[in-house]
Amino acid sequence: MLHFIINPIAHTVKLKRIRSLIEKKAEQAKREYLIHYTERIGHAGEIAAELSRTPDSVIAVVGGDGTLHEVLNGIENFENVTMALVPCGTGNDFAEAIGIPSDLEKSLDTVFFQEAKDTDWLQIGNKRSINVAGLGMDVDVLERCYRGKLKGKIKYLLSLLQSMFLFKGYEVEYTIGDETKRYNALFACACNGRQIGGGIRICPVADVQDGKLDFVFVHWHKGVELIKSFLSLMRGKFLSSSRCEHILCDKLVIRPVERASCQLDGELYSDLSFEAEIKTGLKFIRP
Repeated sequence: MLHFIINPIAHTVKLKRIRSLIEKKAEQAKREYLIHYTERIGHAGEIAAELSRTPDSVIAVVGGDGTLHEVLNGIENFENVTMALVPCGTGNDFAEAIGIPSDLEKSLDTVFFQEAKDTDWLQIGNKRSINVAGLGMDVDVLERCYRGKLKGKIKYLLSLLQSMFLFKGYEVEYTIGDETKRYNALFACACNGRQIGGGIRICPVADVQDGKLDFVFVHWHKGVELIKSFLSLMRGKFLSSSRCEHILCDKLVIRPVERASCQLDGELYSDLSFEAEIKTGLKFIRP
């Protein structure tokens, strides 16, 4: 059975069109479906948990990276589940990584007419992440976003500009294999997807089906050099910076010297052990 999980409040304007297109595509594909509407924060995860107890459940998330993150963390039995995505969020960063069109009708064509492919995801402590998880300035930006009153991508860009001038970095230790290093970090990210913040390409070479975690560590710097780094970041050339380290690995541990929050798919966690491990074999419908 094909199940759509939709937040009706987040998609009030588009809701009628979303339902109409789902009905149209279901008729074309001769597929049965059900729509589940969330009623509160955390409800999408509860719905996913229940659906994952039944074999052959296809769960299509109608939303952005945050809703996808919640659903991924709600799943109890991956063997029963195939996932799909209709990107309707602010950033839709993971949709870009797996090639799902931003156009609503085309993304529904993907759900109804494409096949599932094995897709990687990240286990971070007792949580899961499907796009990018990290510590550093990305967290500072998100914290400023949540405090601000603006909405959409402009809120993220303004918060990013503030962080560029105000964020001082913090010391972290990271361990890969038997080697541990300690540096002052601007970014320390475990990547499965390629971008954050609605198009900021922190790791353009990341591949969601290579069975590897892309670790991107950027040493803290400031002034003109920081501005140059962010120009490189916006052009998708961040990894070539001398301030940046890019390492492919299976497991990674990041320990901030002082207590610090981290982000998983844009969701903030204040007390999470950042022990990251790549996981493979999630069935995800995509081009």
